[in-house]
Amino acid sequence: MSTTAISEHQSSAVPQFGQARHRAAPTTEGHSSSIAFPPSSRRGRAPAVAVAACFAAGIALDGAIDIEWRIWFAASVILLVLWAVSFRRRCDRIANACLLAACLLAGGARHHVAMSTAAANDISLYAREESFPVHLVGTIATDPETRVLPSVFGASEGVAESHTQFQLRCASIESDGHMRPVSGLAQLQLNGALPGFDVGDTVDVRGRLSRPSPPANPGQFDYADFLRRQGMRCLVRLDYPDAVVQLDHASAWQPARCAARLREVCTNRIYEHLSPKSAPVAAALLLGDRTQVDDEIRDAFVHSGTMHIMAISGINVAILAGLLWMACRLFNLSVLQTSAVLGATVIGYAFLTGGNPPVVRATVWIAIVIAGRMSRREAIDENSLAIAAIVILGWNPSNLFDAGSQLSFIAAAAIMWSSRWNIGKWKAPTADRHLTASLMPSKRHRWVRALLTGTLRVYVVSATIWLVTAPLLMDKFHLVSPVGLLVNVLIIPFVTVVLWAGYVFLLCGLLLPFLAPVLGWIFDVSLAAMLWLVESAAGVGWSHLFVPSPPTWWLAGFYVSLIGLFYPPLFGLSARIRWGLLCLWIAVGLGSGLCPPPREGLRCTFLAVGHGCSTVIELPDGRTILYDAGSLSGGRSAQRRIEGALWNRGISRLDAIVISHADIDHFNGVSGLLRTLQTGCLITARPFLDFHQQQVQEMCEAAADANVPIRIIAAGDRLALDPEVNVVALHPRREFRSEKDNANSLALALEYAGRRILLTGDLEADGLDELLSRSSQKVDVLLSPHHGSRGANTVQLAEWAQQPPWIVVSTGQRRRAEALAPTYGSSARILPTAEQGAVTIEIDPRGVIRESHHR
Repeated sequence: MSTTAISEHQSSAVPQFGQARHRAAPTTEGHSSSIAFPPSSRRGRAPAVAVAACFAAGIALDGAIDIEWRIWFAASVILLVLWAVSFRRRCDRIANACLLAACLLAGGARHHVAMSTAAANDISLYAREESFPVHLVGTIATDPETRVLPSVFGASEGVAESHTQFQLRCASIESDGHMRPVSGLAQLQLNGALPGFDVGDTVDVRGRLSRPSPPANPGQFDYADFLRRQGMRCLVRLDYPDAVVQLDHASAWQPARCAARLREVCTNRIYEHLSPKSAPVAAALLLGDRTQVDDEIRDAFVHSGTMHIMAISGINVAILAGLLWMACRLFNLSVLQTSAVLGATVIGYAFLTGGNPPVVRATVWIAIVIAGRMSRREAIDENSLAIAAIVILGWNPSNLFDAGSQLSFIAAAAIMWSSRWNIGKWKAPTADRHLTASLMPSKRHRWVRALLTGTLRVYVVSATIWLVTAPLLMDKFHLVSPVGLLVNVLIIPFVTVVLWAGYVFLLCGLLLPFLAPVLGWIFDVSLAAMLWLVESAAGVGWSHLFVPSPPTWWLAGFYVSLIGLFYPPLFGLSARIRWGLLCLWIAVGLGSGLCPPPREGLRCTFLAVGHGCSTVIELPDGRTILYDAGSLSGGRSAQRRIEGALWNRGISRLDAIVISHADIDHFNGVSGLLRTLQTGCLITARPFLDFHQQQVQEMCEAAADANVPIRIIAAGDRLALDPEVNVVALHPRREFRSEKDNANSLALALEYAGRRILLTGDLEADGLDELLSRSSQKVDVLLSPHHGSRGANTVQLAEWAQQPPWIVVSTGQRRRAEALAPTYGSSARILPTAEQGAVTIEIDPRGVIRESHHR
């Protein structure tokens, strides 16, 4: 966040054009040895801060408790009447309190209307949890975004090579053989590409309508809430492009259509004149299109702490405004002309790039500064930031809970605070002018001191931003990037040069196409240099750490302490006490993280990863085992779900990963986990090491790169992990080898407090026969072999396990409980993860079993 914030601070100084050229700069006593920074806005009254805080508090309150919007509105009107009466009678304190309370209630009403109300014929009212065929007619509301699926091993066969999604503004739906009018937005997801369709086109759609599913695992991304914050409550899935038929074209002069066309032209210029590696990054930097950026480059930006550079944010607006301001000064434009150019361009750029909250914040800030310069008044930073917050939250109140919005405003506040520090100031004595002249450093020394002091100030601002945003990054993304403290300062020149070159390239590419090859080459070279720096920083061993989320109570206390530092009168404490409280609170957070709470008993969580398998085993002594980590949805999908569940439990280390067999839906997430989680060892059976399978070879190479040893075990071997838990392999024996991978599955038994959990992988065929040939065992919890298939879940297995009372089915298919009931009996608890979500079995030291599930 440092680069974004530092550059965004420059946006407050962009409209310096308001100062007449003939007016001399004000003289001050003494001289400064630092680089000329934009002058901080004066600190004065900022009434918008209190209004924005109350409006945001109302939004948060409505998010916590569900209150009818009419109640919010009625109470707000009553308070406004009281405010008017108090204001007329000059009861200032009462009037101010009523006005602020009315703002709070207005925020709650706005959030409730946006998030909890829908029209009587809204399309979401037709949706159900299970999908069903639907016929819709509507208009395309957003650009169809086509993303090429990553070519990583582990993708299921038959998956489309690309995926397209867009929002559909519904107009009618077929019901009982008739088209009935509807309203509202729906998210369309299509397997394949959809060329030739634009915003505003009227289309006929035939697909499957459903509600977005809630998170199936603890710590999993809430896609349903993500869509709801964008005004959508239902999904339409389409299997092929022919399911979308174009009925009518939109007007070519529609604003959204014009913006889409302009983005398309700019994108074509980028891919025509830039190298294949640089072009997707350039599209992300200039237009906000990250659909074609591959995972390796995306991870490099994330790990180096520079992901904010790739996202369209305030840095783009600030650098664009700076470029325009210099151009206006070069052509000697007047104040009014410069204001018009800056205002129109930044507003148009925000519209072109989609108007995400950080861009809108920077745009509003620049607009306020421009208006202040034109009226010969100086904008107050706090007021400008608060007005931007009111605009963003009024447009979409759910932005209050958006990580990008939170980081943007926190970084801006940190800039305002840290840029007011006097760093490197040198004042010459004034008693004797001759003595002053003799003490003045030479011109060369002043330049050196200015350079060093300016660098120090940049580092101070960068470090401040890093410190205040690090806890929020830990909470939202489970990531800390220490290398970002260094890289974000070094990369500022690259970002400025790259964006200036990119803007000039796009402008000339549109107006003067013959200059595009030369300017494209310059842009490509500068972008390649920036990418080299980012990738080099990401490759440093200490560049990044993946950590669990800090406790919510600690996060709230941390930012309350920061508010006390930013605004000393709020608490009335001395600076030493306020700094001491902040340091003490940080120490409390570190202590709570280094000393996790003790565990009681054995906890086994069967995660919902679709058609795949992953089981988190938490041992009483604090160690953690992962049994399998894969899914047919792809290795990255499985990795993210596993990481979310582990971080939700405060786990950042795996003592062992056990791989049952060589099917990709059981291990294609392991390679990614080895890069993000500290792992003690990999444990598997010898049949897994079939290096004729490319996926197995790549996973072993990933283990070698992470310095994680691979241990081979067989039936009868015990894992010495926890003295209270007996972890023993039941299959396969050392001499056993089947031609089928499933039959070679490593079956693992966990015995604790007189209870037994059996993990079976995909055990079936001759491997299952081999297990059943041994003496039967009493099993309390059975992981259904081969995702609940009838061929693997035989009556003989149920009898051998002595009718287990709990059967967990790791599957993406519904209604598996009805299919397995005849095998295990009506008294058995059959728990498919497709319906129950993640299933957790806890065994306490007395042997009592407790069951819970995420849905």
